[in-house]
Amino acid sequence: MDMENSAVQMARCGNTQCFPGMQQVMPFQTMQENLEARANTWLEGECDVVGCEGTRVANQQVVFEHAKPSMVRDLLLLRDPVDHVVSMFEMCAVNHPESDNTTMNSDTSTFERWLAAWEANDRITAFSLCYYSPGNLQTTALVAAEGVTASARELAAAETLVSSDAYFVGLVESYSLSLCLLGAMVHGASSLPTGCTCDAAEKQVELGHTVEPNVRDESSDDHGTASVNVELTENALASIHRLTSLDRALYQVALSRFEADVRRSGLGCWIDLAK
Repeated sequence: MDMENSAVQMARCGNTQCFPGMQQVMPFQTMQENLEARANTWLEGECDVVGCEGTRVANQQVVFEHAKPSMVRDLLLLRDPVDHVVSMFEMCAVNHPESDNTTMNSDTSTFERWLAAWEANDRITAFSLCYYSPGNLQTTALVAAEGVTASARELAAAETLVSSDAYFVGLVESYSLSLCLLGAMVHGASSLPTGCTCDAAEKQVELGHTVEPNVRDESSDDHGTASVNVELTENALASIHRLTSLDRALYQVALSRFEADVRRSGLGCWIDLAK
């Protein structure tokens, strides 16, 4: 795959810094996170990878003022919706706009009030508790117009993107294996780091270690997010399920695509040996 004049979209990674790990399995010239400010360097071939956490790169017109949409190859990293929503709240706990960057009240009661406010579309209360909108954020980022929340009618487009149109689909929950898969797709399995090989997987089983490829960058940035004292009660889980119905359907498509691609790339040993 020729990575020149290509772009990457990673629907919000949460507690994972994607680029350092990507560089271990898929060396690229440069990367940029500020799309609008760096669009010209990308268009001039000086930037191989563009990352974003908001609207999908292909939906941002600034990229295509002098380029064709067909130049963009989507690399997607999706996350389990329940973990994703909890992570949003955790991020607010350490970076709350009303708290002057001091820890807000981050207990289970506040978490449930935040979710209930979004279900009631009470934006004033919701934003006072946490500035993220947890409603189908991943589906929205991939297919909705900027500033618009995805609805059920956009789900089919998102599922097509994830199941077939995107060049690569990875999972935050299988972050290291996702990196190995990306490297195999771009450069071939024979060029992967030794930590991605099936020999490495078998060695981990022999040693009694967790079966996970050893490619994670040790300097990965968690953006200051820390675990908070939130219990995932039945009420909270039910609220999350209602708020993320599209994301949950999309994540199932991503799971199927991911396993199929992993096996097709000769990395199925990591799935089989982890069972």
